[in-house]
Amino acid sequence: MPDLAFTIFASDDLHEDRLLEMEANGSEIDVYAIGTHIATCKKQPALGLVCKLTELNKAPRMKLTSDPEKATLPCNKALYRVWTTHDQKKASFDLIALEEETISLG
Repeated sequence: MPDLAFTIFASDDLHEDRLLEMEANGSEIDVYAIGTHIATCKKQPALGLVCKLTELNKAPRMKLTSDPEKATLPCNKALYRVWTTHDQKKASFDLIALEEETISLG
């Protein structure tokens, strides 16, 4: 069997007590992603926000997960808000494309 090397990442609402518990139980996690509990304390409400890596050094990256709603599509994206009428109060739709794609809505 080949010797496989990989890095284990953990995230999802982690905090100091949970980290200590995982380490005490022999966790083999290499990298912890902590955000909400660093920026705010438990007594203050916080905005739950996730930023996901889609590309690193021009190489596509994808989050693999058993929850399809949490998966990401690889490669950098460009976002466009498109108006198809002269009513500037409301866009017709938003378009997500690969960053290097040429978009023609003609």
